Amino acid sequence: MDPQYSGPSRRSRPQSQQPQVPPPLYVRPNADALMEEFDIELEDEDQPPPLYSTVFNAGRVPIQLGSRRAAPVTHEFYIKTGGKASKPWATLRLISQAESSDKAPRFFGGQVSGFVDIMLDNGGPQSVQAVTLILRGKIISTASFQGNYSIQYTFLDEQHVIWAKSSSSSTAPPSARKLEGNHSWPFSFPFPTQTEVRVRGGMQSYPIPQTFLERGTNISVQYEIALKVSHGFLRADSKLPINITYSPDIMPTPMSAIRQIAYRDGIAVPGPEIDFEGWHTISPATISGQLLQRAVEITCVLSLAKPLIYTRGTIIPLHLILGSNDTQALDILSSVKVVQVRLMQTLEYFQDPKNVAGGLEESEVITQAQWWIPQDPSAQSTGKRTLFGELHLPKDMQPSCSFLLLNIEYTVELIPFISPVFDSGQRPDHPVLSCRVKIGTVNAAGPIPKAVTSPPPRIKNALLERRAGELSGSSQLL
Repeated sequence: MDPQYSGPSRRSRPQSQQPQVPPPLYVRPNADALMEEFDIELEDEDQPPPLYSTVFNAGRVPIQLGSRRAAPVTHEFYIKTGGKASKPWATLRLISQAESSDKAPRFFGGQVSGFVDIMLDNGGPQSVQAVTLILRGKIISTASFQGNYSIQYTFLDEQHVIWAKSSSSSTAPPSARKLEGNHSWPFSFPFPTQTEVRVRGGMQSYPIPQTFLERGTNISVQYEIALKVSHGFLRADSKLPINITYSPDIMPTPMSAIRQIAYRDGIAVPGPEIDFEGWHTISPATISGQLLQRAVEITCVLSLAKPLIYTRGTIIPLHLILGSNDTQALDILSSVKVVQVRLMQTLEYFQDPKNVAGGLEESEVITQAQWWIPQDPSAQSTGKRTLFGELHLPKDMQPSCSFLLLNIEYTVELIPFISPVFDSGQRPDHPVLSCRVKIGTVNAAGPIPKAVTSPPPRIKNALLERRAGELSGSSQLL
């Protein structure tokens, strides 16, 4: 029976007050003008936006059709016999979409391709029975208390035979089927993006999880491609394991046509009152408390840009309306230093695929919203204050994941105001409003969202600092 223990809980640090952000020097768009342009240039909202290849006017942002990755690179890995000066007798040439050939091979799905070179004239083994490539993925759960141990679960294990003596011509004598000299075999096979996992009641298909190597957590997801050369019963197999990384293609659907036009033309993004189809508005909530020794109530209406999937390295646009009959309370609590919205990551993982009832859960604050007050006078009226904001998504953050043994989920949360003159009587980290969102890896077709504010400082976590280096960056799986 697997040992049971209660996992660590990563607590978020206190929310720091955020610097004043100057309002953008944009002009509020006219709804009629936007719709007129919408009718002319994008007659059908379901149609993709046009691709502009000319030089854009100042303030405009380019239109793109999804993310474009760097050209494929070739990595070379060797098996040698003897010292460093010896020549390799086996070479694996692997093509991937890594940034450079000296980085770990990287895959997003698609094809795994390259060449396997066997050079027996360089002093290699004289007996070769088979040449095989193995693609393997594992989840490794570790613990460092009550004795060090780890639990490994292999969810992906594919073998692709490149050459086998038994598959050579059966009519030829055994001596003719012996592998001699130098050989080069091309290979190409799909990198699977789905895998079947045995659960109660049978097999169930899941998208495979991304490579996950985070210091401070008790779980990792690792992939490798291994070249295996089999020599027969009298000699151990030669193995060349290569650690690789995998990231799924998660792409949002296009944003609303009005938002695309605003980004393209460099004008202010309209709020829900104009682009009502471009925003998801959460049901209002009320924050009550004591302000300057008197009771106040503030109604909060938070909206997020649609669709509710956002590419890492971009932003989550926000729109917030605060309402109250107390003008002084509105003036104080609508400050960009007081309003607190954050992006939370929840990591849930399990040690045993046969027992997923008691998972371990860790939560972390990823980033905090940056706010500004629009210049439009109508946004600030009696009993109402309007703010626009952004959550800056780090480029290296983990995308959303839903796997049997690993779930990575994200939630946008509005928490009580933080002000020395206001006391809500609630826990400062207790969310008043929340909305589940998804983090993707590929930009949607159309313009890339353009940030108005600067990213806040990266949030550091004390648990990660204490446990830095505890989890090794990579390990061989074979």
